[in-house]
Amino acid sequence: MRLLTPEQVYKIDKLTLDATKKSVKNLMGKAGIEIKRLLMDILSGNDNPKILIVCGKGNNGGDGWSAAWELIKKNIAISVHSIYDEKYIKRDAYYFYKRCKKRGIHISFGEEIYLPDDYDIIIDAILGVGLNRPTDRILSRIIKKINKSKVKVLSVDIPSGLSSISGLPTPTAIKANITITFGYPKLGMFLRKGPRYCGKIVVSKIGTVKFAKILNPGVSWKRFNELKVKKIIKKPDNEINKYSAGKVLIIAGSKGMIGSSVLSTYAALRTGVGITITTIPESLYFPASNSMSEGIYLPLKDKQHLGVLSDENYDEIMSNINGCNAALIGPGLGRRSITSLLIKKLVQDIEKPLVLDADGLFPFYEKVEILNKRKYPLVITPHFGELAGLIGLSSSKIINDYSRIMSDFMQKFNKTCLVKQIPTCVFDNNSAVLGISGNPGLATAGSGDVLSGVILALLGQGMDTMDAAQIGAHIHGKASDMLIPKLGYRGQIASDVICNLPNVIKSYEQS
Repeated sequence: MRLLTPEQVYKIDKLTLDATKKSVKNLMGKAGIEIKRLLMDILSGNDNPKILIVCGKGNNGGDGWSAAWELIKKNIAISVHSIYDEKYIKRDAYYFYKRCKKRGIHISFGEEIYLPDDYDIIIDAILGVGLNRPTDRILSRIIKKINKSKVKVLSVDIPSGLSSISGLPTPTAIKANITITFGYPKLGMFLRKGPRYCGKIVVSKIGTVKFAKILNPGVSWKRFNELKVKKIIKKPDNEINKYSAGKVLIIAGSKGMIGSSVLSTYAALRTGVGITITTIPESLYFPASNSMSEGIYLPLKDKQHLGVLSDENYDEIMSNINGCNAALIGPGLGRRSITSLLIKKLVQDIEKPLVLDADGLFPFYEKVEILNKRKYPLVITPHFGELAGLIGLSSSKIINDYSRIMSDFMQKFNKTCLVKQIPTCVFDNNSAVLGISGNPGLATAGSGDVLSGVILALLGQGMDTMDAAQIGAHIHGKASDMLIPKLGYRGQIASDVICNLPNVIKSYEQS
């Protein structure tokens, strides 16, 4: 499913108007018809529905006036409340307003709105996708009043006050039961709080031009399609052995953070890789060896017994990478300068597909151009704090202007980037894919280490970076989703997700 940013919405609307030789008024008329059709389905069996439409002054309000015109032709009891006086209603919206006024529809105006509970539905046609500033005092008060009512709400195109870029209220937004959106869904509907505010999403094409014909500004967004997993994850061949199943190297762990390397290792094993080799400072070997039996440890000389890896370990690590299919650098490595120096050397010289996560990202903060010099496949998997370090902006700035900032970032970064959030976002070149699995239960220590291990295993089994990141994120999220009935959200820990990975993968192997 394609998703649009505001800039892309405007581009599609313009191309649609140019291609069809029609006007905004024509599209508004079609929107009104589609809103009417949806309402007829929602209110089927109700012989005498009572509907209130709340309109703004722009095109979103125009869709509301158009819907009122269509509904009154069905002799349905309609009331319209315009937040703004008649003189402020704009252009094409004014055309439908005049029609409604001439037909005698009950219309009220002003900053105050009367909301008795005997309405069957309220249609929110106040603000559209073009919202680029916080809702003012008047709009915020009206939105809060609608949210407090007991009446079901249908939002037009996007809930008023919800950012189509970030998926956050600005700072207030309509909490809709249903949202009818035109052309394509908007990005913010699926980010952060978007799903909670949109309710059920209904998509109406209303004759827009096909996405494939458009040279879009910025990144091209879509949602993950589970069919990709079903096509790729199959039962292994009978001839498979532990070597052909994939051999991977995990460069992770330091004093106090051995658990990160263990979690990544077991996640890789549970995702089907045949052999794992996990580095460990030799001073930590004996306590670490009690934590893992199936994986192979590679003890490395421990400079001054600090419990960290250093550039002195470079040659031994490189001698072990040759027989591997992929590598992971980062979980729990720490941020000492001697470790950062090692990481920089390995990233440039390892000639295998590589996952770079957690502390492995630290040496490249505000120096992402160094990663572009790497000649071999690379996936980075930052959370927002790490992404902020890489980009050089605050997390809140990135979240609030997400689509634009990530579009700019991917102009500078020529590898695959998975941003850890709900839903996950995987970027590669000019494409971005939003995940369809995962939940707040993943907000627990070690969850990211599990994800990096899953992606590593898929790379080790021959997937390219984009597929490995997308499918890895999906499997990881679904393993957590399946835990909810038993453990809820707060009760999950990272090792629970690892134990559930085989159940997810099994379902695809058997399909």
